[in-house]
Formats: sequence, C-alpha cells, structure tokens
Amino acid sequence: MLLIFGQNLIYWSGIFTGIFFLSIFLGCRFSFSKNSALLNFLQKNHKKSIYLALVFFLIHLVLAILNYNFGISL
Repeated sequence: MLLIFGQNLIYWSGIFTGIFFLSIFLGCRFSFSKNSALLNFLQKNHKKSIYLALVFFLIHLVLAILNYNFGISL
C-alpha cells in the first residue's frame, strides 16, 4: 500500500478533485469581482481546471472501485 503523509491515493485523488472543483467555482463565480492575483490565475486557467477535475475524479473513481471490489489499495 502506497501511503503519502499517512493517507492512500484514494484520499489524495479525492482531495485534488475537490481542490480543482473549488477552483472551477471560484473561476466562474468571481469573474466580475475585484482584481486579485489568485482570481486572475483561476479565471485564466479555467478550462484546465475543468479537465484536471475530471481527470482526478476518474482516477478517484477507478481507485475506489479497485479497493471496494478487489481489495487493491494503492
């Protein structure tokens, strides 16, 4: 079992999925607000955040299915 800071890859892929979903929300929601470096970065990389969220969600899904059905825990 591969552990990073005491957590397996299912946990970390879920965390990164949540981070990218949050960045998608922030990139869309605050598109007309005051300029800040973080919001400008999120707006500029909005499409990349969508694709990264999808990729990490699929990784999370596959790892969770492998763990649940076959007991393979990465």
